[in-house]
Amino acid sequence: MLCRQSEAIRTLYTDMSVDSCKVLVLGDLSYPSAPRQSSLGMIELINACQRLGASCTAVTYVGADELGAAVIAELAAMQTTTDIIQLQDWQTVTEERLAGLDRDATDQLGIPFSTRGECLAHLTNRAEKHLTDADLLIVVDEGLGAVSGTEALGFLASRAGASSLVVRRVFASDEAAKEYLRVDKVLPSIQSAAIMTWLTQMLGPLQERA
Repeated sequence: MLCRQSEAIRTLYTDMSVDSCKVLVLGDLSYPSAPRQSSLGMIELINACQRLGASCTAVTYVGADELGAAVIAELAAMQTTTDIIQLQDWQTVTEERLAGLDRDATDQLGIPFSTRGECLAHLTNRAEKHLTDADLLIVVDEGLGAVSGTEALGFLASRAGASSLVVRRVFASDEAAKEYLRVDKVLPSIQSAAIMTWLTQMLGPLQERA
């Protein structure tokens, strides 16, 4: 695995199983070259859902670079279904680079404005496709610009009968947060235990009906 979960999160895995549930994880991805102990990003969320027994599909974007290729290979090694767009002239974001910035500086790493339309269209179109058989949509907002203005994602999940969760980095855009009007829950990425509890509460009943 790319990185190990914190002890607190691993404790929550005990006696939990949501076998047969399908989770769509969509949005921003920052590559953690070391274990993240204080927050959950896309890699950790996929890892967590899989360790709970769910199958995952990742819809995201990376740079057309060596690190982007490594992300795709790692997700494949995790037996995650992937639908990933590779952006030209943009570097795949690492957790270290992102962690070193404050809210006002995230535009330094965010995808170029000229590319955001392409990225948003990719995420929205793929969401509609993959939500046809998903039980849960998790939107990951790292503040990179691709998942701002996506109220439609909550609507698509609701229409498909899927539950929805937004996991936000603490400095993700407040304006973007206002647009998640149709989702079931919004949680900061640092609330790892709360996220795991919510996932279990939502996916457990789905497993019982499977």
